[in-house]
Amino acid sequence: MTYSFSPTLTLSSLVQYDNASRREVVNTLLKWFIRPNRIFYAAWNHGSTLDPNVLQGGRSQSGNSVLVKVVWGLL
Repeated sequence: MTYSFSPTLTLSSLVQYDNASRREVVNTLLKWFIRPNRIFYAAWNHGSTLDPNVLQGGRSQSGNSVLVKVVWGLL
């Protein structure tokens, strides 16, 4: 699902089911074009996280993560 509040502000969300861990995973991205070459991103992930021991039979874990990124071009 994607919703545009304006041509410069969008909110996208992806929901999917992970068969291996039997959990749902939600990824949401807010993207704001402040000016040309200046973009603000905020991403939220809810669901399975990477477990380094999954190949040795460990169980995947559920968690949340938030990532904020600013692209600030000079020209």
